Amino acid sequence: MTSQLLDVREVFSRIDPAQVVKELEPILFSTIKDIVETMANKYNPSLWRVLPTSVKDEIVEKVKEDAPVHIEALMGEIKHHIDDVFDLEDMVVTHMMKDKQLLVNMFVTCGYQELAFIRDSGATMGFIFGLLQMGLYLVWPSLTKYVTFPVFGLLVGTLTNWLALKMIFEPVNPKKILCIKLHGLFLRRQQQVAAMYGEMVSRDVLNAHNIIEAILKGPASDRLFELVYANVQQAVNSGAAVADRIVSIGIGKDTFESIKDDITDLVVQKFPDSLRHIEAYTMVALDLNKTLREKIGQLSFHDFERLLHPVFEEDEWKLVLMGGVLGLALGFIQTTYEPDHAT
Repeated sequence: MTSQLLDVREVFSRIDPAQVVKELEPILFSTIKDIVETMANKYNPSLWRVLPTSVKDEIVEKVKEDAPVHIEALMGEIKHHIDDVFDLEDMVVTHMMKDKQLLVNMFVTCGYQELAFIRDSGATMGFIFGLLQMGLYLVWPSLTKYVTFPVFGLLVGTLTNWLALKMIFEPVNPKKILCIKLHGLFLRRQQQVAAMYGEMVSRDVLNAHNIIEAILKGPASDRLFELVYANVQQAVNSGAAVADRIVSIGIGKDTFESIKDDITDLVVQKFPDSLRHIEAYTMVALDLNKTLREKIGQLSFHDFERLLHPVFEEDEWKLVLMGGVLGLALGFIQTTYEPDHAT
């Protein structure tokens, strides 16, 4: 259901590449400096050691000046191909399978009032049926308690749970009989459940950390890194000014071709850490809590009913059966009670 509520392309269009550059600003210089120093120490360590600090910083600053354009271009490419590099449904299913308690918590939180209704309605209807049982026993005392108590226990336990389930999810669409409006109890709380569901899913499942990790490590991650590699390689090849500067200090064009390949590999290696650095911004930009709340609130009653009901729909008969079994057992226990008679 969650994957059907969200348009991945529309959601990721909210990420502003220019803002991503600003978020990366604190680590940009140190990252570029690390890459430049790694390459220089690998290919000409003796020259790098004697270079003035001003020259080293000039090289780093020049790369840093060009970086925002390439970062924005890369983020634009990722957004454009987000359907190819991110599988939302796979992410949600994988996360839920890994943490099954989370699904239970979501079910209990969103459906707490309905679960409480099953509990409370059992007590209320049990009391009403108990009065009928008592009246029957008084009117027809010859009917043995070994029949009355177990049979009523079975009927009450079965009917109360069955009726409670019906009242929770039916009717799906509001129906008016005379002056009484009939509508499933869960369905009446659509806006309230939408708020709870949106908060829990955006916090525990579709948070920025999980999304970024799914992009980096999911089934489509190979496609992502192919995209990143191609863009980084293009950016490195376009760095003519830096290339001229490096060649002029004695490295040479042939060696520089090898350097470009190594730089591309190193930048791609650092890409995951850079992407993780924008988690906070991603969480705010995507704003999935609001999106999910609005989308769920706009669902038809039929689609909304499918949000929670399928979680235990196949096991409803077990709940009804358990009520009947417990009622039958309590009925037999009642038969063992013998009141004291005053002498």
